[in-house]
Amino acid sequence: MLLLPERVRLDNKCDRNITLYGYLRGCNLKKGTKVHIAGVGDFNLAGATTLADPCSLPSAAKKKGLRDKEKLFYAPMSGIGDLVYDKDAVYININDHFVQYSNVDNENESMPHKGKDQDVGESLVKSTARIQNILLTRS
Repeated sequence: MLLLPERVRLDNKCDRNITLYGYLRGCNLKKGTKVHIAGVGDFNLAGATTLADPCSLPSAAKKKGLRDKEKLFYAPMSGIGDLVYDKDAVYININDHFVQYSNVDNENESMPHKGKDQDVGESLVKSTARIQNILLTRS
């Protein structure tokens, strides 16, 4: 439990518990390790929790065949890379060669495209509209 401000107000020489946050590279930090706080002295560490490093070092053995869509990126609010933050929105920049566009059919076309470009939902809506037009003209 961290120190309550009221306790410090009543006794400014009371024992205090503090919590520190940060990143450590190159050495281990375990419970009981002596740490030095500048201007205060040396203390035993009561505990340590490990968090994932958001800006990890590149690994020596790079993954073979790493694609752009698998790359790691962490620099929030920087405006660089594929993420752009606005006041009320987040935009993701996707290169055109990663996006599969469909062809736009003409409104007068009676038969939908055959093969890969056929959009089932669009052809269903068009055929339903044709049937409605036929029924309305007969009545």
